[in-house]
Amino acid sequence: HSLLNAKVVIIGTQQKMIPKLLSIYCNPENMPLVIVLTNETYYSLSSFSRTELQPFFIRVNVNDYNMETIATIVNQFLQTRTQPGK
Repeated sequence: HSLLNAKVVIIGTQQKMIPKLLSIYCNPENMPLVIVLTNETYYSLSSFSRTELQPFFIRVNVNDYNMETIATIVNQFLQTRTQPGK
């Protein structure tokens, strides 16, 4: 229940059931932002979700990331979700 009401979800690449659950119950209007923590190995997010939900998944390499960039993405997402009518 909490997962489906979350605005931001952070997962690792091994957690395939969370994206599966989100792809079943969410649409672009109620989909949370999903931060996928990866290592240096490139990991395709295409298997995580439906095509229209792909923009809601961002990959963060835990060995090389910019916190300001991540914060900007999250803040922009949250601002669009808290606007009236959203």
